[in-house]
Amino acid sequence: MRLEIEQSVDSTTVNYFRQPVEESSSNGIDVARLLKQGVSAAQSGERALARTLLLRVTEADPKNTDAWLWLASISEYPEELLGFLENVLSVDPDNFRARQWKSATQSLLAKTFVQRGISANEEGQVQFAVDCFDKALEQDDRCESALVWKASLMESEIDREDLLVRALLINPDNSDARSALDAITGRREQQKLDSARAAAVSGDLSGAESILHEVLANDPDSTDAWLLMSRWQHHSARKCSPIAEYWNSIRQMLWLPPATITCPIWSILSKRKNRQSLPSLLTKRSAKMSRTSTPQTKALKWSPQTNLNKTVTTKTRSCRL
Repeated sequence: MRLEIEQSVDSTTVNYFRQPVEESSSNGIDVARLLKQGVSAAQSGERALARTLLLRVTEADPKNTDAWLWLASISEYPEELLGFLENVLSVDPDNFRARQWKSATQSLLAKTFVQRGISANEEGQVQFAVDCFDKALEQDDRCESALVWKASLMESEIDREDLLVRALLINPDNSDARSALDAITGRREQQKLDSARAAAVSGDLSGAESILHEVLANDPDSTDAWLLMSRWQHHSARKCSPIAEYWNSIRQMLWLPPATITCPIWSILSKRKNRQSLPSLLTKRSAKMSRTSTPQTKALKWSPQTNLNKTVTTKTRSCRL
C-alpha cells in the first residue's frame, strides 16, 4: 500500500535522507542503509519521515518484511495496519509476529463494529446494525457478541438458532446465548407436544407417539413428553370395545375373578346388536338365581340396584355365574 508523504514533513530533512540514496542510484539503492535510517526515524518518533523512508524500501524491495512490519508499527489506522501485515504474510505466511498482530487487530476491529451495531440498534436502525455485526464477523468469525446480537435481530428462527449454536461452540458458558437457545427449543418442543395432543384427540395415537419420540430424541429429559407417552401407552394397552368396558365394570362390582369374563353371558352380549339390553339380561339372570336357591340358602332378591356390600351367609350355592 503506497501512502502519500504527509505535508508536515520537513522537505529539507527528507532530502537529507534521500541524497545518499540518489548518489548511489547508479549502483542501485542501498536498501539496508535506507531501512536503517527509517527504523531510526521511527524509534525517535519521526513517524512521517519514517513512513517515507520505509515506503522507499518497499518500493525497491517489495518482499522486505522488516520494512512492512515497521510501517505497521507506526500506522495510526487499523485498516492500514492490516494492509501492511497482509504484505508481510504474503511473503512469509508463517511469520508468527505478523499473524498474532493481525489477529489482535481484527479482534479490536470486530469489537468496534459491534459497538457501532449496538448503537445503531438502539436508534432503531436495524438493518445498519445487522451490517455492522456482519462486518464484525468478517474481521473475527469467532466474535461471540456479534453472533448473539445478530441472532437477536434475525426474523427466521432457524437463522437465530444457527448463530446461537455457533456462539456456544466458541464459548459453552455464554449465558446469553444459552438462555436464548433454550427459549427457542422450548417453544419448538411445546409446539410438538400440542401437535401430539391434537393427534391423540383425533384418534391417531400412533402419530402422537411418533411425535413424542421426536421430542424425546431432542430432549430425553422432557417430563411432559414422558407423561404423555406413559398415559397413552397405558390407554392403548387397555383399549377394548364399549361392551367389554361395560362388562369389566360389572365384573368388578360383583367381585368376580377375571376368568369370568369368558362366561356364556359374555358370548351372548358380544353377539347382540342392541347393547342397551345388558341390564334386562342381568335382571333375568338374577331371577333365575333366586328360583334355583335351596332352602338352606337365604333368599337373595337381586337386582342391578341391590346393595352388594351385604354379607350373605350360606352353606351351599347352586347358582353359578
